Amino acid sequence: MRPRGLTLMIQRVLALTVMLLSAATARGTAPVAILPSDTDPRISAFNSPHLAWLPEGGARNQLLVFLPGTGGTPEKPLFHPFAATAAGLGYHVVVLMYPNNIAAQKKCSQSNDPDAYLKFRNAIIRGGMIGPHRAIHPQDSIESRLEKLLIYLDAHQPERGWGRYLMKPKGGVRWRTVAVAGHSQGGGHSYMLGKNHEVGRVLMFGSPKDYSVRFDVPAKGFDSNTKTPLKRFFAYNHVRDNGNGCTHEQQMKVLRKIGLPALGIADADNPRPSYDHARVLYTNVDLGHSTRFHRSVLTGSVGVNLPVWTYMLTEPVD
Repeated sequence: MRPRGLTLMIQRVLALTVMLLSAATARGTAPVAILPSDTDPRISAFNSPHLAWLPEGGARNQLLVFLPGTGGTPEKPLFHPFAATAAGLGYHVVVLMYPNNIAAQKKCSQSNDPDAYLKFRNAIIRGGMIGPHRAIHPQDSIESRLEKLLIYLDAHQPERGWGRYLMKPKGGVRWRTVAVAGHSQGGGHSYMLGKNHEVGRVLMFGSPKDYSVRFDVPAKGFDSNTKTPLKRFFAYNHVRDNGNGCTHEQQMKVLRKIGLPALGIADADNPRPSYDHARVLYTNVDLGHSTRFHRSVLTGSVGVNLPVWTYMLTEPVD
């Protein structure tokens, strides 16, 4: 007999699959839902399903990995329009579940340790301590979960091209073929992955928000010293997003320390052709009675978003 919790999780995955299939009938390929514990039996926590989309039309032979923000799970509809857009542009797409229940700002912004943000993010990416009493086990890290998911997809869909993103036979992810993207906390992790590895491109939404309130400076480590060339980084934010860790002005200080504004800033509400090839884009779109500016850059109903997403996903970077 299955444990009740496992049975409920299986029922949840089946229900999610039906929902996604229904939603996808009018717009192309439906994603598949995969429990993290099915890819690695050592995983027991943060076990909401990953989602994976196949490319539509001509494949780019590139993988887009999207990381939700704090408390976000892949099945939340907020992330689906962007993921479907990427799949429509020929990307293999994964929205990854990972340990994201603690916001970086709550853990680090008032810390006396100038390396607090770096330690926090690298622990979630690679495994390690995020405080004196909390460890991220290696199997729960972003890098391990992604590799195990790709191995699972390659084994279950061997003709679908997932294996090209793996380093065979030695193991690991073929990072040069991967675009990393994320919202809020996930955007900060995307920057750090681009710092640690040479990746195809880095897309940050509502991020980075890594600002030390204690020292009133951008977090240590958020700079131009990255293995991925800076021209492959993009950031898209709402100018009235003044919460969730820092103000828009403080966020611009982080971006300036990284060096992205020097590569161009574009107003998405009044775009010039190809956004003048800018790497920092912003909107001030009015949301009516809503104040959900932080998530607005991923909202499918916001008209300026789709062309910005398409630009960020397809602008030449080499």
